[in-house]
Amino acid sequence: MKFDPRYFIALANRAGVDLTRIEKTKMRVSSHGKPVSELWWIVAKKHKRQLLKHLPDDEIKRLQCDLFDSAPWQ
Repeated sequence: MKFDPRYFIALANRAGVDLTRIEKTKMRVSSHGKPVSELWWIVAKKHKRQLLKHLPDDEIKRLQCDLFDSAPWQ
């Protein structure tokens, strides 16, 4: 049986597990504070390369500060 990354992502979302891509080569598996089953981790690690192509980007934007900019509180 061939692995279908879109179907796996849809199944994970129905089960309450969110898969998101962080940067280009990292992936996050979360369930909003609830424990994630070991099975989701194993399959996600095994098929990581296929899943990264179809995962949405992480919505958290990292704030980058420059040491030479003036501080906003001054």
